[in-house]
Amino acid sequence: MPARTRSSRSVQLLLVVAGLNVLFLIKYSADVPISLRFIYRDDTRLSAADKSVQSTSLRNSTSTDTASVTGQPSQRIKQIRLLGERHSGTTYLTRYLQGCFSKRHVVDFLVRKKHWFQPSSASILRAAKLVDRNAYAEATDLPRFDPEYKTWWDIAQDAYPKSFFGNSLVLYVVRDPYQWMEAMRQRPWHWPNHLTIFPKNQTTISTMKYRPEKEGARRNRRLAPQNDPKRGRSDDIFPGAVRVQKSFVDHIALNWDQFVRTPMRLLDEDTSSSSSLKLCQKGFPKGSISPCVQNHTYVPASLSHIPIAFLRHLPFSVQDAVYELQLNGQPFEHPLALRAAKIRNLLRLEQAWNLGGFRLLRYEEMLGGTDNGTNLRQLVEQIEQFLGVNSTCKPHKVIPKTPYELPQEFLDWIIEHGDWEVEGRLGYTQINGTTQPPREGV
Repeated sequence: MPARTRSSRSVQLLLVVAGLNVLFLIKYSADVPISLRFIYRDDTRLSAADKSVQSTSLRNSTSTDTASVTGQPSQRIKQIRLLGERHSGTTYLTRYLQGCFSKRHVVDFLVRKKHWFQPSSASILRAAKLVDRNAYAEATDLPRFDPEYKTWWDIAQDAYPKSFFGNSLVLYVVRDPYQWMEAMRQRPWHWPNHLTIFPKNQTTISTMKYRPEKEGARRNRRLAPQNDPKRGRSDDIFPGAVRVQKSFVDHIALNWDQFVRTPMRLLDEDTSSSSSLKLCQKGFPKGSISPCVQNHTYVPASLSHIPIAFLRHLPFSVQDAVYELQLNGQPFEHPLALRAAKIRNLLRLEQAWNLGGFRLLRYEEMLGGTDNGTNLRQLVEQIEQFLGVNSTCKPHKVIPKTPYELPQEFLDWIIEHGDWEVEGRLGYTQINGTTQPPREGV
């Protein structure tokens, strides 16, 4: 394995919070294991840890095949996997790298989808003993467009489960805790407790009139030439009705102090359907996720009187509620506590799996818009060198990001409740408030 180099330089991101007459400096040092953090394992034999896991494999194979942990990166790395919390830029980076490396599978999951805690191979083997194969497959969160159509069961059946992702380069994307907290407050994906959702009144319901088309009209319009104006309309229609264009509901974000105090568990969870289950949604052990049973038709109690047909566009996937819990089954005290636990979980992936490669990426450096796309181009070049392939990237459109403006009280709360030992491993430190711009070179 090549030696890991560390740089002594530091990178500074200056956030000017308008209206507060205060300059805040986020200073993150490059003297953390981030820069050029590709890991290439050129082992000629399995590690002792992998042999230990292999000994408990469901297959108990005696095969000595080590193809998944040997060979050059250009031959071994078949997949690039992006992981990261919500609002960390994973969606854009996944799509961008898919265009750059079309001959590699670029996906947004490892064992579970990109946003969630990732289990170790040992925990998968334990879970496999709890359920039969059909139920086990249903517990996975691997999308059916997985290029190899693998499930948790395949991992458990593998001769060397710990090396199952030896053909994968994992990119873990992070964002600074201040901006991440405000992004989650404004758009709390999968957290219905953390958003006020209410029915629209009659004057604010967005509707559009339409007249049902005659049979065949939609098909004829679809098959019309691209420049045919009839593609966008239909003359073959009946007089008719009114249709709801989006939804009968609207939403507003919680105030920051209410947001951080809201319970990190689904408040009106129905536990009756999960009493006999051994594993919950996404393969989580019972007591480690709320709700246990995935319910895509869930609606908050405040909307229960509205017919489900009019609730198809609830904001931020709140109908797919996911609150990850602590190992003791208790909810996390606040979002920053969940963030710290997940950072620890994802930084341990190198110990949990024999990955083909791993790198930590900062949102601010990749997508912050202050470097004219230089850092993203350098990332692509480094992946090219690592894999020994040429990229086919489309031009990256640089859009400068305007930082969120956080009230001083919210900033103080984040400073007080953040886990700065964990944040420091990502290179983030506490904000230092000052009434003067920082001196050059600070």
